[in-house]
Amino acid sequence: RDIHGFAINQRNPNLLFAYSVDNGVFRSNDGGNVWKRMDDGPENPGVRSFAYMAVQTGMDKSMSWDNWGLLFAGTADGLYQSFSCFCGWTKTTEAFNNTTIYTLATLHKDLRTMYVGTKDGLWKTVDEGKTWIQLEGLKGLKITAISIDPNNSQNLIASTEDGVIYNSLNAGESWQQAN
Repeated sequence: RDIHGFAINQRNPNLLFAYSVDNGVFRSNDGGNVWKRMDDGPENPGVRSFAYMAVQTGMDKSMSWDNWGLLFAGTADGLYQSFSCFCGWTKTTEAFNNTTIYTLATLHKDLRTMYVGTKDGLWKTVDEGKTWIQLEGLKGLKITAISIDPNNSQNLIASTEDGVIYNSLNAGESWQQAN
């Protein structure tokens, strides 16, 4: 299968999500041994990346804490989200209207923070995707990969489409090209 998105629930690492082109969204409750198809995913078929924020939402009040959250899909037409109940996908913000989202990364310790890589650089939210700021050091660069150090969330690594690697030691406030 052609997998374009994969996400792990920060509170429950056995809860996994994957997006398969032409097959939709799948979920595993047992660390990937068994998968169940959940839905088609966002209407926009250009899904490029997935991320999960294990925060409690208004939809989650009847669910156990390890199933709370929002699943995000980076697409060719912006950022979409679905509650963990899979009751539909909605566009999250106009900030990325008609913008391809190439990569998403969430923090495992701070459940409200996420990074988004686009053709115009890297963006950050600290409030579950309600507001976004563009990080200065990578403006105008096509960011296709982002990684967060699991032991120190201040350390980020980002890559451009042509393989240039950048490193930040202060959560994206400043960047240096790696050697």
